Amino acid sequence: MKVKNSFWQPDGSGSGPEFYQYRQAPIQYKGALIFCVVPTRLKNGRPWAGQYDVVIDGICMDQRVTMDFAKKAADEFLGDEA
Repeated sequence: MKVKNSFWQPDGSGSGPEFYQYRQAPIQYKGALIFCVVPTRLKNGRPWAGQYDVVIDGICMDQRVTMDFAKKAADEFLGDEA
């Protein structure tokens, strides 16, 4: 799946490529798709590294270290901060 990177800027001031290409299946969460790019790794029992991309309407809106944080970001973007 190919999605637009919301962090990219045509003048080069943004981050990453214009589009991301995902090969794995996303996890559907409410109105968002969450792609596990790099599974969360722990260091001293705490989340240290990982990448979960939050995609809404074909645009990568956020990148978080854990699935729980990705779901929280989706809730914030979708206006569901329960």
